[in-house]
Amino acid sequence: MTDLIHGPGWTRVRRLKLKLYVFLTNPQSSPLSLVWMVFDMILVLLSIASLIIESEPRYEQYFTNKNEVTYWIIYAVEILSQSFFTLDFLLRLFSWPRFFAFF
Repeated sequence: MTDLIHGPGWTRVRRLKLKLYVFLTNPQSSPLSLVWMVFDMILVLLSIASLIIESEPRYEQYFTNKNEVTYWIIYAVEILSQSFFTLDFLLRLFSWPRFFAFF
């Protein structure tokens, strides 16, 4: 059992987790990490804007009428952002150095 924990495969997983942790938490670690962070921020802002606009009664038709083109654009942005946020959370959860300290 200890060979499984301390074997060469375990160190590869640790290295992967460390690289992923640095990638997700330090946008200066690589250009791709910076792109990830900027994309994350843009999706956060889009989600907040969508939530604010969705709460306005005068824009209700754009969020409820499936015959409107804007409905499908907003729907696609919501699906994209929710998928990205879920992936980001799961990657952070996997790569966090101390799993139980995450919460």
